[in-house]
Amino acid sequence: EVVNRVAGKLQSRWNWNEMKDRVQCFVLDTNTSDLNQHENVPREKQLLISDFDKRTYIQQKRGETYREEDDFVTQWVHDWYDFRGTRGAGAGQIRIESRLGLHYQLEEDRGKIVQRFKSAINESLDHDIPYRQNEPPQFEVFTYGSVAGGTGSGSFLPIAYLMKDLIRDVNWIPQVIGNLMLPSLFLNKVPRTLHADINAN
Repeated sequence: EVVNRVAGKLQSRWNWNEMKDRVQCFVLDTNTSDLNQHENVPREKQLLISDFDKRTYIQQKRGETYREEDDFVTQWVHDWYDFRGTRGAGAGQIRIESRLGLHYQLEEDRGKIVQRFKSAINESLDHDIPYRQNEPPQFEVFTYGSVAGGTGSGSFLPIAYLMKDLIRDVNWIPQVIGNLMLPSLFLNKVPRTLHADINAN
């Protein structure tokens, strides 16, 4: 929601034509209906990370099928946790749901997230942009999210590391700034029975 509102405010500025090639906005979510409400962000930059069968996927990663266990995944996925069976219905304030979703999409770049981020970085660094500033060669990334629920809590760190790597790959200096909202902001918005869960996140 924050990114959508920031994008709308930027697009209404008098100098938007100077900024539009240097500013890229993406939204990432586990909830299809929430994702569809971001009218100020282009559809190709709205990233759904929960559109797959998590239960079948984690069975493979745990070595419960014909594949060997993937200890890169099982080191952070509890062996007792049963992932949600619904696709695109959100993470339900469970951060591991989001982390697995992002991992799935980034693995082999299934969701084309890496490809889209690389394309956005290259567009922003195009030499033909007259307003591009390259001294110092610093690329700023602002991430917005909540650490009260599942999507933001489970994805903000992998996204930060990914952006740093991609920016370093083009020989620029990444400055990744996290704007993270704490659970106290949502206490009046979620049922009291969920307060312990969002505080745990």
